[in-house]
Amino acid sequence: MNRTLQQFLVNLSHGWSFFVWGFALLCVIAGISAQRYLNRSRASGDVVKLRRAKTAYALAASCFVVSIVALGLSILHVGCSYKLQDEHKCSVNLKQLHLAIRLYAQDYDERMPPAKRWAELISPKYVSADSHNCPSATTPFSYGMNAAVAGASWSEIANEDHTNIPVLFEADAPVRSFSGGMKDVAKFRHAGRSNITFMDGHLRIYSYTLLDRLAWKPKIELPAQKR
Repeated sequence: MNRTLQQFLVNLSHGWSFFVWGFALLCVIAGISAQRYLNRSRASGDVVKLRRAKTAYALAASCFVVSIVALGLSILHVGCSYKLQDEHKCSVNLKQLHLAIRLYAQDYDERMPPAKRWAELISPKYVSADSHNCPSATTPFSYGMNAAVAGASWSEIANEDHTNIPVLFEADAPVRSFSGGMKDVAKFRHAGRSNITFMDGHLRIYSYTLLDRLAWKPKIELPAQKR
């Protein structure tokens, strides 16, 4: 989802919540006032005032019920907005990690870091340490590297479609330098979707049902094989 749209939805949900809470408070005040007016009208015995008081009380009660329903919806909406924020933060983290891998590769003959130490080799020289944690994750670390491309160079995968080859993915990682494949993707972190970066540098969020469409094990041609 576009970042501007995400921020707009977050701001809208917060504004809506404040409006609903204010409306609920007004309904409570109106209900108390209507109840007092109803009591005075009954005591006075004025039929016209009593009819008006009953109408006012019924209207205040109806508005209060509507405000309670709206409050529930606002709480749900704010919760969803925070989920959107977490999803966006997660995508930013993965983009920064992917960029760090590219910077590392530039210093090491276009070769990506090895699977067992990829996170330690790019942090903190190329990226901050807190980029390894998704706000929605429940594990110590949040991301993994595709073990099939770890340690390889871009030139060794030159004949493959880089737009379809995963490099980094969301994972329930017990260690910072976690690596694996499709089976290790955290499938239910963002409503059944996971952020993934690809060799050409772009990031997409995928449903877990579509992960098998990606080239998790591309063909790697070593320099000796190209001769």
